[in-house]
Amino acid sequence: MSLHVVITRFDNIIDDPQSRVLWRETHQGVDALRTLEILAQACYNVLAEETTVEITQEATGRALTRNQLIRVAYACATSPTTPHSYRERFAAWFCLALGEILYPWDDGAPFPDPPLQYWDQAACWMLQELGPAVAPWLTEAIEEAYPGGSVLSSLVSQHAADPVPPDPACPHYRHQRHSVTAWA
Repeated sequence: MSLHVVITRFDNIIDDPQSRVLWRETHQGVDALRTLEILAQACYNVLAEETTVEITQEATGRALTRNQLIRVAYACATSPTTPHSYRERFAAWFCLALGEILYPWDDGAPFPDPPLQYWDQAACWMLQELGPAVAPWLTEAIEEAYPGGSVLSSLVSQHAADPVPPDPACPHYRHQRHSVTAWA
């Protein structure tokens, strides 16, 4: 899948929708993983609030979301014909994204171990993005990157078994609660 990506950084879009454009960057012919890597560089932490992103398939013009990109990149990474280097890049990107959930207070100071509630939210996010079965190579990369990463697989399984988790802060909970009430 070949993608067209336009990233625009604004001066102060939060307070002023007519804010001045600081810069605009366009990428053509990139795949889903490269797009995620580009977005990670351009939209890290607070920069995401001042940035808009447009991602479309070049062949169809159909817009894609970050969630869809993650699923496409993961499907490619888990394919038996995918080069090992692609898996390594996906694991590196995924661990970085996971770190934003585990360490939302990232201010450059040494990190204490994240509390269990952050691991629980990370597990919920993983289930939503990757499904209940996480590839062993990705699990290993997570365990290498984060102390306590071994707890993540069991938390993903717990989330998968519980159709409506008890934590309203959990994105899986909000999605499931909405789905349940929509059909009631």
